[in-house]
Amino acid sequence: MLRVKIKSKRYVVNKNIIACAAFILNIFVSFQSSAAITLSGTRFIYDEGRNNISVEVSNANNETFGELVWIERL
Repeated sequence: MLRVKIKSKRYVVNKNIIACAAFILNIFVSFQSSAAITLSGTRFIYDEGRNNISVEVSNANNETFGELVWIERL
């Protein structure tokens, strides 16, 4: 039986560096997101025979926002 030993370099990263990078990335991502328009629910159930339903869309911001909302059958 022939055994071949392969040497590979492993990069060991300090866990504190990973935690710090994740924290900083989380700060940048959380400051960029905002929601001014909300729907009245997360799930909408309707009868099989109906082609449409009414959904309430509200604007929680003082500024005017335009929205286009559609739900397609999956």
